[in-house]
Parts: sequence; C-alpha cells; structure tokens
Amino acid sequence: ETDGRRKIQRHLWRAEVEVLFPFIEEERHLTVNAWHDELTRSLARKAVVTETGQILASPEQLELVHLIERLQGHSQGLERCTWLALLRDVRNDLAHLRPCETDRVLRLVEVASAMQAREG
Repeated sequence: ETDGRRKIQRHLWRAEVEVLFPFIEEERHLTVNAWHDELTRSLARKAVVTETGQILASPEQLELVHLIERLQGHSQGLERCTWLALLRDVRNDLAHLRPCETDRVLRLVEVASAMQAREG
C-alpha cells in the first residue's frame, strides 16, 4: 500500500466514523426503547455477563451483539436482528480502523431508507 492510499483510507475512515457511529448509537437506543419491556424481562431471567465479568442488568447497557442475542428468539424481532447485525458489522469495521466495505454502506442506506418509508 502506498502512503497516498493509506492517507485516503484514513480520511475515508474518519468521515465514516463521524457520520456512522452516531447513527449506529441512535439505532441502538431506538431498539432498546422499542423493546425495553421485553429486554427487561429477559435480563431479569438471565443477566448478560461480559468477557470481563461485568454484569449487564439493564437494557440501556446492552451492546448490539447482546441485543441481537436477546431478540433472536422473537418472530417480531427477526427483521430488527438482521438490521442490528448489519449495524454491528459496520461498527466492527470502524472500530478496527477499517473503512466500511462499499457494499455494506450501500446496504445500510438501502435498509434504513426502506425502514423509514414503512415507518414514516
């Protein structure tokens, strides 16, 4: 890789972080709010214990991966899980200092637009 290519990728990554991280977090919060009661019941049955031993006992503490795990068993949550998995993949790319794959960003925009059209 050339220095110029690395520099362009770093600028692209920074722009994606600036735009996509807040969007991903907003979607996480929307999911927590929409599924709050179900998530609260699920956590009362069994709290999430992270790899570091931290106990997550409230829905607001849950990350995307935990939300996916908790909503997978619900027929109404399947579409939301697919959406959260896409958000998780984008977030993971960015968290590992990698620009997102173009196809993944296009899919994100496509799905977000479809969801907005249905809800709005």
